[in-house]
Amino acid sequence: FIRVEALCQDIKPAPPGIDEPTKEEGKSPREEWEQHVSNPDCAVCHVLMDPIGFGFENFDEVGRYRSEYEGGYPIDNNGSLTGTWDADVDFTSIPELGESMANSEEVMDCIARQWVHFAVGRVLNLEDACLVQEAVQAFKASDYDPKQLILAIATSKRFAQIGAPNEEN
Repeated sequence: FIRVEALCQDIKPAPPGIDEPTKEEGKSPREEWEQHVSNPDCAVCHVLMDPIGFGFENFDEVGRYRSEYEGGYPIDNNGSLTGTWDADVDFTSIPELGESMANSEEVMDCIARQWVHFAVGRVLNLEDACLVQEAVQAFKASDYDPKQLILAIATSKRFAQIGAPNEEN
C-alpha cells in the first residue's frame, strides 16, 4: 500500500511459476524474509516491501495489537523505507514512518496524482500529464493545503476539457 498508494511506485506481480514460500513452524517473519530474498526473482520486490511491513508486526492479520508471535516469539518491529526521493528512514514506530512520509515531497506529489486520478474517474494516461503537473504545482505552492489541491483540480481548464466520468471513460 505504501509503495503504490502513497509513493506512486509500481510493484510488479510475482513472475509466473513462483510459488509462495511455505511457512515453517518456529520461523519468524524476518527468517521467512531471508527465504524470500535468497531467491533473486522474489528479492526484487520483497526488499522493497517487507522492511516496511516489519514496522507493522505488532498488529496481527486483523489489526489486533500483539507484543509477541504465536508460540511466544518476540516481535522485532524495526522497519525501513528505502528507494524514495526523500522519505528513506529506519524506524522503530509507525509514527516515525508517518513523520518521514508527511515531510516527503515524493509523497505529496503522489497525493496530488491520486486526487487527479480520483477526480477524472479513470486510470490516468499521457494526456493527463499536464493536469497532474498543474495539480502538483498548486499543491506545493499552497504549502500542501488539501483544499487548495481540490480547488486547483476542479478549476483547471484541462479538467473541464476532460468532462464528467462515465462508463465509457
